[in-house]
Amino acid sequence: YWKNINVSKTKTMLSIPIKIKDEKLGVLVAVNKFPYFTKEDVKKIEKILKVLGLGMKNLINKNEMTELLNLNCEIINNINEGIIITDFNDKILNANEKLIEMMGYRMKKEEIINKNIFEIFPILKDNFEKIKISKEKFLTQEILSGILRIKVIPLGFNHLFERSLKKVIYIIEYWYEIYYKKKENR
Repeated sequence: YWKNINVSKTKTMLSIPIKIKDEKLGVLVAVNKFPYFTKEDVKKIEKILKVLGLGMKNLINKNEMTELLNLNCEIINNINEGIIITDFNDKILNANEKLIEMMGYRMKKEEIINKNIFEIFPILKDNFEKIKISKEKFLTQEILSGILRIKVIPLGFNHLFERSLKKVIYIIEYWYEIYYKKKENR
């Protein structure tokens, strides 16, 4: 079968690496320009490949970020404590499935997103000042409130377009279980 395929023979070929700085991302191969490839052809293609290289690098970075985001979501959803992520204005940005379970499935995840954390967990109002100081000074705090042990972790990330992206992570667990388990092990 392959013997019957009419394929033109390679007479001229041009291979130019696609790279960003010193990182090689691929190779462009062009064949059979009549009568041959010129230095001008090489210069034009190299200019085009700079843009193509940036596009390829951005696509690779986007895919890596998507993988990391998926991994983070999977980890957060499989942790045995309730997790809430808020902005510095106390608006809930995300929560894991364990938190919904701890709340007795009274609300869906979609229902608590964009709500104020103090609205969803009024028990935290008793510790408002402690949480405020934690956010101002970027100090991790542990709060015992009723049957809950809550770790407040303020984070700040430098971002290209904003001076700083600030988030607060709340890790919530039933502390009475831990207290009784430790007591039993003595």
